[in-house]
Amino acid sequence: ALPIYSSGTKNPAPSLYIYHYDHNFKPALPPMARDRDHSGSSKTLKIDTVYTVHSNSLLMFPQKGLYFVQQDTNGNDGFSFLVVDDKYPKVTKVKDLVEQLIYITTKEERKRLINSKRPKEALDDFWIDIARDENYARRLIKLYYERVEFSNRNFTSYKEGWETDRGMIYIIY
Repeated sequence: ALPIYSSGTKNPAPSLYIYHYDHNFKPALPPMARDRDHSGSSKTLKIDTVYTVHSNSLLMFPQKGLYFVQQDTNGNDGFSFLVVDDKYPKVTKVKDLVEQLIYITTKEERKRLINSKRPKEALDDFWIDIARDENYARRLIKLYYERVEFSNRNFTSYKEGWETDRGMIYIIY
């Protein structure tokens, strides 16, 4: 990381205030969802942690989540960014792979996959059951998770791209 300087000068910038929001944004509702209520969703975000970074300091963001940075806490100006897993936009954890099936599974199917004693095998069986053929299952898995990755690359904002409405539409259609 580089030291932070005010634009156009060699003078160190004043302190920056960094707000971390450890908020669990819910994915877009699947088109077949009966309950259109996103209970638990809030229109406001609760600040989890506030960091103050002084000039010439190394910027480190140890936690995943949404960050908002501003120089003047009396104003509204600033910028935000999302810190994600080091493998992002690819997905490699079985828990995440199962979670991203929200658009093509029922709650019960996802619960069964998550609570399985062998989640990786359960996930493989899920795809094989759908495809009825191992080779076709491999192609479906590749296609589905390529769409998840594309959505992460192109639609990420305050939450991961696959969780957005645009991501959901791209993945399904």
